[in-house]
Amino acid sequence: MRSLVDAGELGALTSDVESYVASLPSGTAIDEAQLGPGLLLALKRRIDVTGEPGQFVLTGSERLRRNELGGTDPLAGRATTLRLEPLSQSELGRVPSDALERFLADDPAVWSCEPVDRDGYIERARAGGMPAAESRAWSLAQFLDDVILRSDGVVRDRNALQTLLRILSSPARICSPVSYESLGRELDGTDPRTIKSYITLLEDQFLTRRVPAFDSKLGESARRRAKIQPLDPALVGWARSGSFGADDIGGLLETFVGSELVRAASVAERAVAITHWHSGASEVDRIVDLGTGPLLAFEVKATVRPSLQDFAGIAAFAKTQSRDVRGFVLCCIDRVLPFGPDRWAVPLSALWHAPLDAGTDDDAFERALRRGTVERTRDRDESPVRAMREIVIPRLRRIAETISDGSASIVISDVPREERASGTRVLTADVSIVTPSRNGVEIVVRAEVQSQGSVTWTWSGARLVPELQHGTVVIDGRSDLTPATRGASDVTLQIADAVGRLGDEFTSVAG
Repeated sequence: MRSLVDAGELGALTSDVESYVASLPSGTAIDEAQLGPGLLLALKRRIDVTGEPGQFVLTGSERLRRNELGGTDPLAGRATTLRLEPLSQSELGRVPSDALERFLADDPAVWSCEPVDRDGYIERARAGGMPAAESRAWSLAQFLDDVILRSDGVVRDRNALQTLLRILSSPARICSPVSYESLGRELDGTDPRTIKSYITLLEDQFLTRRVPAFDSKLGESARRRAKIQPLDPALVGWARSGSFGADDIGGLLETFVGSELVRAASVAERAVAITHWHSGASEVDRIVDLGTGPLLAFEVKATVRPSLQDFAGIAAFAKTQSRDVRGFVLCCIDRVLPFGPDRWAVPLSALWHAPLDAGTDDDAFERALRRGTVERTRDRDESPVRAMREIVIPRLRRIAETISDGSASIVISDVPREERASGTRVLTADVSIVTPSRNGVEIVVRAEVQSQGSVTWTWSGARLVPELQHGTVVIDGRSDLTPATRGASDVTLQIADAVGRLGDEFTSVAG
């Protein structure tokens, strides 16, 4: 590990950057790399000569100025950029972060979230996720002073830059799209173009974040209606000098939720777009698009008594979309409250607290099915039904959307089929994914409930081909659709493990 804050390291690099880079062993991490003049060009030359990947890790408290090659980036095609966010609530609590996947596919009605009261949420938001500023001898205000003073951007008035940061971090500004003209007037008539460049500089220093407007055209109008929010909610406390009024809590919690969603997206296995929506008098604080499946619409409220009116913006947004919209009002309550189809008021703690008991692995589907099974002793009739309706069917729908990729039709019911025979109750849920040429796959999940209350979960996966006009099982190498009897844990693990193979089979058949 080398740090260019160290005067000796920086002096060695400045005196002969080529020799300095040549002396570094492969795997070296260089902190505050933005301080090293000529460093990126020297790294480019070494990488081009050796061709060895993964030689260096460059870190810094602001964005690297990657324009040393005649105004272009010398590391283009040679480096991957990762943005290290402040700590999320999941990281602070050392729990897995799978919130977006849960919001996309699960039924929140079965969630049991961490109980946190309104004051507890406010305290978490004010603390933020930047522990470095708290652990050092200086305060957050001094930390910000130092960050701004380290900037190598062209700033004529650093006091104006800090004032702008304070304005952008104030609760009144957080909830509204940015207006460069209005900000310029607040800064003694500063030119809007200067305001725009200052905001870019604050983003480069990882102090603010741009939240673009949801717009299918993604044109200039969408960029102009962006929200500019502090990177971490702790900056809201700094902007208010620690003094919060009743009207400030909404902006604080919106920043808190926005930060948690971005941090959840940063560890997601798929590309995630996070925007806001504003149309006339209607707005939605955050729209999350995971590429497939429904759009997720989030409204943030400081209330402890959510009402149907809180979903007005979500309802207005849903009317403008051809895709399904799942709407959530995140607020200061202690349990999930349903407000109609695909609408829920949800505790803020659902962003970081896994709502189901931990199982033997990290698969939420397996944990949910197992929970439905072990509860049979006190609710033996309803637990398998609930697991089918609220866990199995949403997961089957998600699997279908993933492996069809929009190129096939999906047939799935919203409720499980039920049959009774000889004291046995059989529940069945299935999904068919069929191409226009009638090729496709089918997944079937069954729960057999005996009269004494025991439950056996079984499942099968099949490939459908037009020549044979029947199913041929492609999972486990079986030749018919008769599932083998297995325990719930084995069954659900196999379903989770089979998704990739089902996708491969579907691709080969559809192709």
